[in-house]
Amino acid sequence: MKEKMVKYDNKMNEICFRKFSQTDLNAFMKIVIEICEKGVQEIEIDFDEIMIDIDYKGKKSEFVTALLTFCEKVMALRVRDDDGEPMVISLFSRFKPIKSRKVLQICVNKDNEFYFNNLGKAFTSYGFREFISLESKYSKNLFRLLMQWKSKGHCPTEYTDNYFTIIEIKDFLDTPDYEPKRLREFIIEPAIKELNESGLFQNLELVVHKAKKRGSPVMGYSFRFEPVQTKKNLSEKQKKAIEHKEIGDYVPAKELEKQKKSKQNRFNDFPQREYTNEQMSDLEKRLLGRT
Repeated sequence: MKEKMVKYDNKMNEICFRKFSQTDLNAFMKIVIEICEKGVQEIEIDFDEIMIDIDYKGKKSEFVTALLTFCEKVMALRVRDDDGEPMVISLFSRFKPIKSRKVLQICVNKDNEFYFNNLGKAFTSYGFREFISLESKYSKNLFRLLMQWKSKGHCPTEYTDNYFTIIEIKDFLDTPDYEPKRLREFIIEPAIKELNESGLFQNLELVVHKAKKRGSPVMGYSFRFEPVQTKKNLSEKQKKAIEHKEIGDYVPAKELEKQKKSKQNRFNDFPQREYTNEQMSDLEKRLLGRT
């Protein structure tokens, strides 16, 4: 079964999903997929479908209760304006669970449709199952941030003087108000460890940016990793190999060569015996003697 992809405008990565749990984040990304597939006008999603797709393990009654709280959080998302001041936005004009019919009714706010349907060059995408597989909410938030720069190998950019401020990191990951040392020890480093161990990133590491003044206070953080290979930055030969793997008929190049040789007439592959002049003379005498 083909992996479903989460896709949204990069501006979505500036939103703080405040007090979202792991389940809340999973459910939100499920909804993003549905909106991209069905459109920004009013749609409905069955409770059961959401529970199954996000691998919810609790009771249905508990899920419905949690869904009400989830809706309240979704309708009051926070971003920072151009001056860095916090402000609340609403992505949806309607986001309501209908208990009697066991469906979630959704309609995207017209002013914010671009988050979902204006996917030009500046958009983020990743596999839904990859996102679901992560356990920590901090790992999930860091993952979606890094995937914006997945082909670059450095987040936020490849430039060493660019970084996320402490406030930006706290907002984005939705962390407690820790001082930098505790933030790094209890939040960022465990998230990096999970992402490396999951195999979703290779050699992911934190880069600490310090001010060049007395005490060297921490100004912010950036992240380095091996660029994530996607079909977009692969050669045609590599893309073809991946496609064959996805449909289950991939045969490695060495195996293809082996199969090709096995079908050829093997007689021509036998080593040819070489004779000396003396051996050739003796052979001619024997052949003449038979005639």
